[in-house]
Amino acid sequence: MAAIKLFLSLFVGLCAYYFYSEETLSPEMVQGKRVLVTGSSTGIGEQIAYEFARMGAHLLLTARREKQLKEVAQKCLELGASSARYVVSDMNNLISAQNVIEEARNKLGKTCISSLLVFVLLGQGRSY
Repeated sequence: MAAIKLFLSLFVGLCAYYFYSEETLSPEMVQGKRVLVTGSSTGIGEQIAYEFARMGAHLLLTARREKQLKEVAQKCLELGASSARYVVSDMNNLISAQNVIEEARNKLGKTCISSLLVFVLLGQGRSY
């Protein structure tokens, strides 16, 4: 059993290295695309939003804290985002998550869902 776990761990590690060893997203691939980033008021989500902003994406940002979210959206516009909108939402709540999808349709276009790049960052715990 230990040998199987070791083999699987090595296999997963090699696959991850193979698929992620090179840059997978370029500005040309992202510019003008619609991107939803959850958990984007702080931490990793905030930094991901900034990276997509630098590449010229249309951003829809979600998080629980409106003040920080508004500041992140403004900075994204300054960094070069094609647009930056935000929705205050708790993605741990199913109804709230469904509202985000509706807002994405309303703010980014009704046909956007099929072409939306979605980056969901669900935290392991709550931080306020």
